Amino acid sequence: SHSPRTPPHLSQLTSNIHRDLNNKLYLLKASQMRLHLHKTSAGSTEKNGQLSMNCQLSTPDVTPLQGVFLYVGHAGHCIDGTPTNTGCMVACQKNFDNNVLCSPLVPVSKPYVTFSESSPLEGTAVWIRCDLEKGTGPIKYIWEQRNWDGMDRTVAKGNLTLVHLAKVTRNHTGWYRCTINNDVNQQQSDWMWLDVIYGPDMPSIYVVPSSVSEQGSSALEKEAISFLCQAASNPASQYVWFYNNSQVFVGSQLTIPSILRQQAGYYTCLAQNTYLKSSSRKTITLTVYWSVSLNSLITEGIKINK
Repeated sequence: SHSPRTPPHLSQLTSNIHRDLNNKLYLLKASQMRLHLHKTSAGSTEKNGQLSMNCQLSTPDVTPLQGVFLYVGHAGHCIDGTPTNTGCMVACQKNFDNNVLCSPLVPVSKPYVTFSESSPLEGTAVWIRCDLEKGTGPIKYIWEQRNWDGMDRTVAKGNLTLVHLAKVTRNHTGWYRCTINNDVNQQQSDWMWLDVIYGPDMPSIYVVPSSVSEQGSSALEKEAISFLCQAASNPASQYVWFYNNSQVFVGSQLTIPSILRQQAGYYTCLAQNTYLKSSSRKTITLTVYWSVSLNSLITEGIKINK
């Protein structure tokens, strides 16, 4: 068969040589977003790869060429109209009419990450999505997470635009981004923060100075003593202290500068997550010991056997 005559404007279509396929000259017939690729002389046409050419005005008989990629520039713009200094990549395929059709390969635009819920409750499902405005497929995705320690780890990779976390835990809290690439270029999204809500866990109570027995904690009378309460929670826990069921302090650390025997009893820490309106508590027993002098015993009428 004979190719249609090359339109006059084809002489304006130029590009630089990347690979010479058997020193043959190839023509492009431009038609807005799609191109028909022809070869100007007979010969083997099964070689694949990248090529570019100096396009010249010509009207010979042609044989179709299949399976090539090439960079094309036209008046400083890609075939899709975007400016370029280095040319544009197009993909070519042989169609049912024995012609080779070429379409522009559009670079991927900068992607962006979105969450189905940016502050999910621990134990619920979350979808993380990577979107982009344009880009010719196939597109490959790499998902990364950055935790509190500042280390990046790969969460998933492949052709997945979505990552499904069936049951998020507090360990999923962190920064997320996606990296995408196609045959033209690679782009990365900005980091996005996933804030998993949880807690409070059962509190832990630390007594300083520490003296713990089966009966609980103990202290010497007139000794300074501190109670520290900690309960994992996001948002951070709010703490309230109770002594024998009466509120005595708000905050994580309760300090008594000089403990008295009358202050022995039950100390309870209440941890609250005000966002979830949830709470947890823990109670410890404090025993206060005091010393007794010989003079005080005689004064009180207690007989000491010698």
